[in-house]
Amino acid sequence: MIGWLVIVVSAAHGLDLDEARASAAARAIEIHRQQALIDRARATDLAAIAVSLPQIGGFAQATMSAGPNPFGRFTSRQAQVGVSGSWRLIDPGAWGAAAAARSSLRGERALLDWSRALARRDATVRFAEAVAAVEVADALRMIEEDALRAAEGIRSLSSAGLRPASDAARADAAAASLTADRVAAEGEVGATCAALQVQLGPPIDGHCDLVAPATWPEPASTDVRHPALRAADAALQAARRTHTASIASSAPVIVGTASAAQNLGTAVVGDDTEQARDLSGLSLSAGVRADLPLLGSGSGAARVRQTAADRAAAEIGLDEQERLLASGRVAAEARYAASLSALDAGRAALRATREALGLVDERYQQGLAGLTDLLDARRARDEALVGLARAGAAHGRALAELEANRGIID
Repeated sequence: MIGWLVIVVSAAHGLDLDEARASAAARAIEIHRQQALIDRARATDLAAIAVSLPQIGGFAQATMSAGPNPFGRFTSRQAQVGVSGSWRLIDPGAWGAAAAARSSLRGERALLDWSRALARRDATVRFAEAVAAVEVADALRMIEEDALRAAEGIRSLSSAGLRPASDAARADAAAASLTADRVAAEGEVGATCAALQVQLGPPIDGHCDLVAPATWPEPASTDVRHPALRAADAALQAARRTHTASIASSAPVIVGTASAAQNLGTAVVGDDTEQARDLSGLSLSAGVRADLPLLGSGSGAARVRQTAADRAAAEIGLDEQERLLASGRVAAEARYAASLSALDAGRAALRATREALGLVDERYQQGLAGLTDLLDARRARDEALVGLARAGAAHGRALAELEANRGIID
């Protein structure tokens, strides 16, 4: 056997389906990427809120001025150190932008749940494929060994003159052809294991130890709204609020201002420095300012039209997501039901072909059936055995798709 193929379906220390799902939920790349996007959206939300909070800063300045006045030339020298603050008391545009940022953050959190659902789906699919690959490889190994034993028995019958020599040659050829299938199946074991490890995280080396489920679990259900719909709805809310904010940006902004400064300096009228006026002392100021844009380049109107288009696109996106999920759920339900039927049919086919092979083999031993009948019966049993393993993989894929369309996260 190829040395690096160490995937074993074992009940002792292997990875089961629940562990694979949990590991994918914790280590899948897409989940980490979405968490980074949430951090970015959270920062954007904080920045949008910060615009409407009081702004306080310190300042220091030194000035010198000179110029004529009714009493002679005026000269002043002054230094100031102080603090100033402003607060946007009324700013509809900023409030709308902050609301849009909150909606975007909710959308990113919903997308994180969707990423978890997809990670669960992908882990289930890859696990089912890896388990099926092991079962197919084991089945082909058993089939090859069985064919070799059967070929040896036919050679004995041929040597005893009970069967023609051509039967022995044909049996040897049939057994030899199975070797290539077995080697290819063993290679597929490593490939499917590596695909599973992509979902679970390093190391990715094609080595797995898996516990095949005795029975696949029933598909889970939830009353929680699908995360993809929650994300699309949050995107629509963000687009609506951004549009409202673009309209509100034309409204007056009321800003409260205040400052306190310590002044040092003097003022001189004419050349009489003996009569210099002391400008030192504490100065305070406070006020309210209204800012209203009156005439612009048209960028505001363009922004309103752009956000209106974004809102319309988000409405279409929500409708599209609802249709896709409804269609996907119907298809997934149908495929899941079909996979259950395929499993039952596969088990029945395996039982029937095993019984048929036993009967044909007995008739062949008695000289009542030809080698073609025996090889056909053996091939039918082999195909049923491999087909049942692959039906298990198809069932796992159908289960994964159904749960993803239902929005199952954990």
